[in-house]
Amino acid sequence: MKTAITLQATGRVLSVAAYVEGIRLAKAEPLMMFRHGLTTWWPCCGSTITHQFREGCHDRQQQRAAARSTTDLTKHERYLQALRETTDAIHQRMLPADLRRDANPRVVGDVADSIRKLYLWRARREAQAVLAAGRRV
Repeated sequence: MKTAITLQATGRVLSVAAYVEGIRLAKAEPLMMFRHGLTTWWPCCGSTITHQFREGCHDRQQQRAAARSTTDLTKHERYLQALRETTDAIHQRMLPADLRRDANPRVVGDVADSIRKLYLWRARREAQAVLAAGRRV
């Protein structure tokens, strides 16, 4: 088991306990300035560090999901995957430019969820069409 984490920004090696303590401090104090971020070498506030931490978590999850073979998925799992992808595509296509995730990475939480729910029915229909056509996701 890995007991040390190397920070991408500085190359420093930290114990897992110290890393977790730093993330907790950044979450507790979002306006506090730190010497550097997780992925940047310049000073960052706690909210930026929390955002970098979440991006790293999402990146690792996506890498694991991409490595997983789609042939092992059940029909329901393939449907959920197609639904997730079409929902994100519709979400990015139909939102105003200032609310898109690629233009404003901080559009999260209730704002994104309420807007995403508006377009979910269309994404479901497209996901069902993908599965009905027999295409693999």
